[in-house]
Amino acid sequence: MLTGIRKAFETGILRLLLVALMGLLVLSFAVWGIGDIFRGGTTSTLATVGRTQISVAQFQQLFNREIQNAGREIGRGITPEQARLLGIDNRVLQRLITEATLDERGREFGLGIDDETIRTRITTAPAFRGITGQFDRANFQEVLRQNGLTEAAYIDLERKLAVRLQMSGAFAEGAGTPKALVDLAARYNAETRVAEYVTIGAKLVGEIPAPDNDALA
Repeated sequence: MLTGIRKAFETGILRLLLVALMGLLVLSFAVWGIGDIFRGGTTSTLATVGRTQISVAQFQQLFNREIQNAGREIGRGITPEQARLLGIDNRVLQRLITEATLDERGREFGLGIDDETIRTRITTAPAFRGITGQFDRANFQEVLRQNGLTEAAYIDLERKLAVRLQMSGAFAEGAGTPKALVDLAARYNAETRVAEYVTIGAKLVGEIPAPDNDALA
């Protein structure tokens, strides 16, 4: 979710979301549909997935954050126009739509976590530890400030992230490997071959005449 906060999510679970949940995303679109993407006028809503609205402010905040991340990676700042040429705007919109889809499904299934679990997730996050290796509230608030978040906003993001992880875990656990594929792989791994050959010297072959027209045909 947040740059520098949830490394485990970004390096592990995010890949799972991008791969495993595309089927869920497509299914959700078929059920709900996505309304009014990039609406004209002065509306504050950029896209709608079910009952979840993606605001222009949400998009702009994440877009700006991704521009900053890209600038740090290449060692220089980039403009919004350059970011659009790199496709960052499309990736941001796709991410917001994916997250909104998971939020909708989680709400439909009644998923969520309690306050104590939220507290544990925050106090054990490596990004919020101080020099003693324990949770440091001042460091916690500083990280939130650097990411333009309030404590309430971050807690809300943590709740949504927990639901998304529940959704991704349920989806991944239900997608077992087909038995036919397992059997095929087992047969392939256990398969052996025996090759036999003889060597015929040139003297044994004798003189080979040039082929006639019938042989060439």
